[in-house]
Amino acid sequence: PIVVTMSYVQSGYNLGVVTNTTSSYANSIVMYTKGNEAAAADVAKSVNIADTGVITPQIASLTENADVTVVVGLGHGPVP
Repeated sequence: PIVVTMSYVQSGYNLGVVTNTTSSYANSIVMYTKGNEAAAADVAKSVNIADTGVITPQIASLTENADVTVVVGLGHGPVP
């Protein structure tokens, strides 16, 4: 799966690292760090992903301290 990191700024989101993970994710999920639940919900809505959750240590190690991370699952179509 592809991992896309984002950090929230007042005017929106800044795209961060785009990389791959060695873990398999069947479904896409927007992960967030503590205190960034609302930002994750906004990102999830904008890219049409239903699931959000606290970032896992394995994904966090790829994100360079991003507030919000989108993990594009194996079954996900194009992301808007």
